[in-house]
Amino acid sequence: MNGEPSSVATLELAEFPGHSGGRLYTVVEASKMLGLPTSWIYQRTRKDAIPFHKFGKYIRFTSSDLAEILAAYSRGPKKPAEASRGG
Repeated sequence: MNGEPSSVATLELAEFPGHSGGRLYTVVEASKMLGLPTSWIYQRTRKDAIPFHKFGKYIRFTSSDLAEILAAYSRGPKKPAEASRGG
């Protein structure tokens, strides 16, 4: 390898059908971003309780997957902007 990125590695995820772009995050990266233990994430993926993508043994998350997880587990009063839109 000459240190140059392969042509496959340089493809943007937005070029793939059904993907809005951005990057894919590992379980460790997702756990750091969400402030949760990796065991919590692995447990929920085994139960199909959270959105994720699986490539063989590799689990990956998109930004929208992480946003959906946050939304699904959010509790408490709505933010003022959300409350004014709903009413």
